Amino acid sequence: MHDSERKIQATILAALGSRPDIRLFRNAVGHGYHGDARLKHEPDGSLTVVIRKARRVSYGLAPGSCDLIGVRRVLITPDMVGQHIAQFLGIECKSASGRSTVEQKDFRAMLERFGGISILARSLDDVEGL
Repeated sequence: MHDSERKIQATILAALGSRPDIRLFRNAVGHGYHGDARLKHEPDGSLTVVIRKARRVSYGLAPGSCDLIGVRRVLITPDMVGQHIAQFLGIECKSASGRSTVEQKDFRAMLERFGGISILARSLDDVEGL
């Protein structure tokens, strides 16, 4: 049986989380609603949330941005006097049969154009070379 995207993300976060040269964060992307919330008790005992004056809000880095984002510490060549920089890192986690959307492909291509690292990971093995 193949691992789910959630399990792949958790495995990668656990494996890379202890490294001193990488900081990685879960990046949930989507939409929700914000406003004056009230709980409504239903006859069956369940609760319903009613939002008055609702406003749609977007969350996450950007449409198509990777599931895991962060930075990798990189030592620069001697012409920059040995300074360290943070290189943007994006890891898109997919199950064995999962497919990237056009927005996800575009985001990963943009990262690479700007000198960042972009990885499509279907398992921990895909990030071992970092």
